[in-house]
Amino acid sequence: MIIPPDTEDKSFPLHPSAMMDRPHIVYNQCTRKYVAWLKIMGEPPCFAVLEADQILGPYTMVNPRVNPCGMAVGDFDIAVAPEDGKAYLFSERPHVTIYCADLNTEYTDATGMYTEHFPHIAPPASREAPVHFMRNGLHYLVTSGTSGYHPNPSEVPVSELWHGPWRVQGNPHVNDNSRTSFNSQITSVFKHPFKKDLYIALADRWMPNLREKEGPAFDTGEAYEKFAQRFEKIFAPDSDFVFSPEDAKEMFINSSISDYVWLPLRFEGDQVRSERALPFKYEMYQLAGTYAKLAKDAGVEIRTNTAVDRAYAESFAPDALIIAAGSAPLVPPIPGLDGDNVVVVNNYYREEEKVGEDVVVFGGGLAGCECAIHLGQLGKKVHLIEMRQELAPDANVRHRPLLLKEIEKYVTVHTGYKGLEVRDDGILCEIGEGKQVLVPGHSIICALGQRSRTDVVEELRTAAPFVRVIGDAAKVSTITNAVYWGYHAALDI
Repeated sequence: MIIPPDTEDKSFPLHPSAMMDRPHIVYNQCTRKYVAWLKIMGEPPCFAVLEADQILGPYTMVNPRVNPCGMAVGDFDIAVAPEDGKAYLFSERPHVTIYCADLNTEYTDATGMYTEHFPHIAPPASREAPVHFMRNGLHYLVTSGTSGYHPNPSEVPVSELWHGPWRVQGNPHVNDNSRTSFNSQITSVFKHPFKKDLYIALADRWMPNLREKEGPAFDTGEAYEKFAQRFEKIFAPDSDFVFSPEDAKEMFINSSISDYVWLPLRFEGDQVRSERALPFKYEMYQLAGTYAKLAKDAGVEIRTNTAVDRAYAESFAPDALIIAAGSAPLVPPIPGLDGDNVVVVNNYYREEEKVGEDVVVFGGGLAGCECAIHLGQLGKKVHLIEMRQELAPDANVRHRPLLLKEIEKYVTVHTGYKGLEVRDDGILCEIGEGKQVLVPGHSIICALGQRSRTDVVEELRTAAPFVRVIGDAAKVSTITNAVYWGYHAALDI
């Protein structure tokens, strides 16, 4: 504990009754001090500012009550300009605006210079929890809507200057049909120190069991809409809404089970997007983007969302045809594998929010193992079922030992288990001599392998004088082999 409470003086900002919240610590290069800003939620709300010579303290109170420029306070962030060491405070003025205030040289108070942005009449549209980061000289500010502890859609504006003007990009969370920012509220963003262009968002997950509580309405966004409408009634200027005990019960949370999640961020130009797939495979996604750019730079015409049959291919009268139609997920006719609690591993990035806190990954190949590790890193309870006695035999020989180490850390493994039936509460398995056991889990990831798209290959095989089949369309394998086969197919033309 680096900033202990003051349990004696009830008027002091560090007394437990003052409800300290969201501490931020920044280093002041000029004064060589670590400066801590604390949001004090007691009446009246304010910031408290402390200093220390070392990040672990001890901290001394230097400004017990700060209301920057006379403003109300709320969720906030502090950022330091890398070029001159000047510090800025971003804070919500609750239910109204977000303001940016210049801090003094010591970072202990505001100078009096501030600007206000994103005005709204009332929740849930009003913005809160601002999080600042910079990329390629641009300022980004991730903000949340206002709906109590219930998560809501995020919004990202971008600006060339600290004080704006800001251009709102919209919600960065791709394919988030729940409209809950993947059941999270971003609280910090930082650049990964060892990756070229990877940014990581740390987010509060106030209600880890929200999907289980709200059921199918969570996945469709209906549950959020219902909650948002309640907030509109509460805060509407002409509202006669009476806050009932039932409302209080509905909005109460057990914060002792609240958690954090990591959300990798990617970029399309200057547009920020929440990463849609496994974060530790980021370089592989970058590789796909690199190949796409190289192809465009070489003058290759790329047509997306285009189905290719024999007639379409022959319409070009091609001299050569390279078939790289890939593979499709293998989903055998096992009872229950078509259930609502099943997500095919290929579709995980589109259906992530369907996956609850206890998961069974059905299939211990490379894809199943990587997905199981990812789910374990998110804090979920993960069981992995594999009929064979070894995991990921299809993994790269150098990659596999590292993969198995991560499996040991995050996953409960069941090898020699043959899946017989998928149920609402897990997978019924056979483990030799007819003995059956249930591997528990309310969410199932189907990772039973891939099958080459032979139907596409057979239709196109004679559609040109020169034809080569590469990648998974020829044989389900790895990205390394796919690149190798593609390179040599081009050399053979």
